[in-house]
Amino acid sequence: MIPARYRAACEFCSRELNTQTNGVYQLTAGWVMQRQGGGGHGVSLPKRANRWACGYCVESRAKGTVGQASMFDTDTPPSNARYDEEGHLIHESCAVCGADAPFGTHVNLRAGQLGTWYCLQHWTPMPQS
Repeated sequence: MIPARYRAACEFCSRELNTQTNGVYQLTAGWVMQRQGGGGHGVSLPKRANRWACGYCVESRAKGTVGQASMFDTDTPPSNARYDEEGHLIHESCAVCGADAPFGTHVNLRAGQLGTWYCLQHWTPMPQS
């Protein structure tokens, strides 16, 4: 049970999060000092918003998709998008938690077998034989 003061919903997938858990992201803005070789060096005077996201959602959006305008643009398909034979986007959810699920098992679209799908956190690779 997550204490109420640490409970939040992921900004992207709406999954319930414990904001004290490693790997959970918080939206932060602040001042960044430019480095000599380019890029930023730390965030000073951070302004923290009460907006949270799970690591999987942030990392998948950080990779980007074609035409994605920002990290908060959820109208474009994920970079691991799959399409059926008629060109329709296949968007599966994790069988355990309901998050975006890029890993499928026992999938054969030509035979009409959609299989079972898992997010990175709940996917276990098949053992090598």
